[in-house]
Amino acid sequence: MSNYKSQLKRIVEGLKHTDPAIRHDAIFELIELSEVDDLQFNLLTLEWLAKEAAYPYPTSFKVWDEPSYHLIKFISHFEIPELTEALIKYYPEYSKAAKEEVFRYITSFDGEEHELAVLELIEQDIQNKQVVLPLDVLYDNPGIIIKLLEKHTELFEVEEY
Repeated sequence: MSNYKSQLKRIVEGLKHTDPAIRHDAIFELIELSEVDDLQFNLLTLEWLAKEAAYPYPTSFKVWDEPSYHLIKFISHFEIPELTEALIKYYPEYSKAAKEEVFRYITSFDGEEHELAVLELIEQDIQNKQVVLPLDVLYDNPGIIIKLLEKHTELFEVEEY
């Protein structure tokens, strides 16, 4: 096992810890790891991280204390279209901030299938009454806005969204 992979395992263990100081250190270490030049992981490792991002992390009221978000942000440094399948699979369990990163990641790839994937995720959120509408993603993808407006005009009338 590579040194970086074992480091990732330690980081994920730290993210799951109940002590916020340990989670803070793990988040910091993950951010530092993301800054390593030419860092590479195989698809299986990144899929494992996508699954770990769905873990029910301890609740915190600190803005920085978002393990799910930080894992997804880390994953997004690796441009692998096949990774979108794992992100979609575990999407319902992600935090709101992590879900927004998933949208950014998926829409970074060209193709109608990626636009449709985002629309399906938004549909899931609408059904669960947990709508996440990252405006920057929507502005950059007007086709998604048009399709949402055609089907869900009422969402754009609610100030919360």
